[in-house]
Parts: sequence; structure tokens; C-alpha cells
Amino acid sequence: VHHFDEAEQRTFLREVIARSGVAAPERVLDLMLPSRVSYGACTNRAFLIAEALGCASVHRRDSDSRYQYLDGEPVFPFHHELMALGRRAAEVAGLVSRSRLDPA
Repeated sequence: VHHFDEAEQRTFLREVIARSGVAAPERVLDLMLPSRVSYGACTNRAFLIAEALGCASVHRRDSDSRYQYLDGEPVFPFHHELMALGRRAAEVAGLVSRSRLDPA
């Protein structure tokens, strides 16, 4: 598991952008790490960083972790997802209470 805060992401991106030789490095940095919310930029950074680290997969948990409740208490799916990392969906389908996964 790797965690890059914004400062580490900015440092990483500056280095990658400089190595790329693009004509407008500051524009690319602004697109990759904008000052406002950008779901696409976040996804782009996650996969770029994962590739640089040699990761075989990327696991993101972000936007849908704050509105799930069970019996009035927030539910965080991270624990179940950690148990499923590296396994095929068909292998873990039986571990959940509901699944829309086609058995095939």
C-alpha cells in the first residue's frame, strides 16, 4: 500500500513532466493536479503513479465511502475490500450479502 499526499504527488508529477519534455509543463501540472475537484485528474494520477511504482493493480476507495449507513452508523467497505484484493470477483462473491455478479 502506498500513500502519496498532495505535496508528494506534486513532486512526483513535476519530475515526470520534466522528463517528458512536454512544451507546456505548468499546464500539464495544472491538468494533472488542479486546484479544484477533478475526478478524471485523480484517476489519471493514480494510474500514472501505479505504473511508475510497478504496481500490478490499483485500488481506490474514495467518493462512495461517506454516505453508506447501517442501523444509523456509517459503514466503510474497506475491510471487505482488503480481503478481496488479488482475488477474482467470482472467488469473493460468496463472501458478500448481495451480489449482481453473473456466476459465469
